[in-house]
Amino acid sequence: MDGSDARCQRFFAKTLAAFIFLFMAVMPEINAESSALDEAKDYIYQSDLQSGKGYFRRVLDVSEVDRSEGLSLTIDALPTTCLVSSEISLEQVYSDECLTTKVEYDEIQCHLKLDHSKTGQMECTYYGA
Repeated sequence: MDGSDARCQRFFAKTLAAFIFLFMAVMPEINAESSALDEAKDYIYQSDLQSGKGYFRRVLDVSEVDRSEGLSLTIDALPTTCLVSSEISLEQVYSDECLTTKVEYDEIQCHLKLDHSKTGQMECTYYGA
């Protein structure tokens, strides 16, 4: 093995180590985002059931996730075609049974803030069609 082969191997090893480090640093953030998405879906679903009226809302995305004092995030959602009923499960709301619609609203944006005991508040703004 000559000097250039050794340099190439060292460069490859450093690059691989940097990639592994970057991957490990990013993975918890990816898991936190998906967990926040699941929490948002459950919170919106439970909120819809509690209201007992209108149509279920479907969470499309979450952003601005902050877990420093519990959970704070912004939720983008749309109404579905399914009337709120305890007979419809969370899984059904996110299936082809309950399609999203923009007939009444183009967008629903909610700000959710929960403390560590999972109590808190949610404020939603509805943007008309």
